[in-house]
Amino acid sequence: MQSVHSQWITQLSTCPQVSWQLLQGSEQPFTCYSYLNILEQTHCVGQGTGWKPMHWLLWQGSQLLAAVPGYLKLHSFGEYVFDWNWAESYQQMGLDYYPKWISAIPFTPVTGARLLLAAGVDEQIVWPYLQTALSELGEQFKLSGSHWLFTPSEQRTPQPWLRRQHLQYHWHNRNYMQFSDFLSQLTSRKRKMINKERRAVAEYGISIRCVEGRDLTESMWQCLLACYQQTYLEHSGHEGYLNAQWFTQLRQQMSKYIMVSFAEHQGQLIAASLFFVGRDTLYGRYWGSLAYAKLLHFELCYYQGIDYCITHQLAHFHAGAQGEHKLLRGFEPTYCDSFHYLSDRRFAGALASLLEQEQRQVHEQYQHALSVLPYHR
Repeated sequence: MQSVHSQWITQLSTCPQVSWQLLQGSEQPFTCYSYLNILEQTHCVGQGTGWKPMHWLLWQGSQLLAAVPGYLKLHSFGEYVFDWNWAESYQQMGLDYYPKWISAIPFTPVTGARLLLAAGVDEQIVWPYLQTALSELGEQFKLSGSHWLFTPSEQRTPQPWLRRQHLQYHWHNRNYMQFSDFLSQLTSRKRKMINKERRAVAEYGISIRCVEGRDLTESMWQCLLACYQQTYLEHSGHEGYLNAQWFTQLRQQMSKYIMVSFAEHQGQLIAASLFFVGRDTLYGRYWGSLAYAKLLHFELCYYQGIDYCITHQLAHFHAGAQGEHKLLRGFEPTYCDSFHYLSDRRFAGALASLLEQEQRQVHEQYQHALSVLPYHR
């Protein structure tokens, strides 16, 4: 029997693509080989970004048994599981919070498998190898800890990892045949609100169209890039984490996963929203506008996504992190989990108590969100 050994790699390209893509979980757009590799090849992660690739592989001979996409982090930007106050507490104690290791998809707060497994491999067998590897990595780089972000509820990490819960808002397709079927499940007031919002966009003289990735023209890709950069400039003062080369590589390698909704006014594209299409789920990622039009964001980012799910019979629509305003438009609260291991046991003990308090607050937010959903009771 061939021996089992684990390996850390700092470039995904050193792992054979065919081996990675045979793993269960790699079919999701954000854990597929191409997506993660594009981030590295276009230098959106890597030297100078604060995201150093540090992926874990478990081999038995030449067969890849398991893999975990991961990164050494020198800051907490682009994660969406906010731990800035943890870093401040470390600093106050005279400790270094960075670097840390995280298993996450850069700039993408999407729940999904982080531990990718070959068919027939039991994750309970894999975890001891990963824990040993993480311990050795922590000693080598003097890590404050390890973090496992946006994991499915059924994929648990062993003790002594700390669980942290937060909320997202997802839309679910209940076998609707058309948008009006969805509206019929809402209260009269909310149904009228959505219809009014959609009419308002049309009354601006704006037309909307959704285009599959393979049908996107060069001018459409340029519009998408310009919209993305403009939005980041307005809100963050920089052009965003993703560069023009990322969009080019995305077009060349992952067009089958892409859908974009565009807004057009007087023959000019003025706004765009980028979606990724999974096996049964639509993911809303980035949007931007080159001209202001009230309520256009709701149309491009939410209603067009719902329409697309109904037309293509996708079961779920994840429109991004946060956003309680989604509730009034039919999105429902969903618990999301992350898991954290901190090497300083004093801090870990204090954090465990804080997370218990935070979890109670999240549960209250969840119950409140259920109470304001616009569906008939």
